[in-house]
Amino acid sequence: MLSTNVAAQSQESQARCQVTGPLVISAYTAFLREAGQKKPSAAAEQAQNVASLLALYDGLGCPVAALQNAIECLTTKLIEASSSSQPVTTSDAETCMQEAGMPVR
Repeated sequence: MLSTNVAAQSQESQARCQVTGPLVISAYTAFLREAGQKKPSAAAEQAQNVASLLALYDGLGCPVAALQNAIECLTTKLIEASSSSQPVTTSDAETCMQEAGMPVR
């Protein structure tokens, strides 16, 4: 009975990570967009949103190191995109998450 509860809890936790991880990535890209448009109040609001989601992600026991790697990958792609005409896409974000070992739906 105990192992069944642990397995169910683990599946529930993983499901929460699968939902929360993309939210963090989305909030991070929104923060960068607002900062790039030099909108300090909007960027500050997005930074707080990122911080709150990061705290939630960590509190759920999700793989924070993997999230950091995904953010680094995405940041690199955004920097590369800024010097080209190719925008960063949702597919790019998902690729970064997969490469970092994050659960992706």
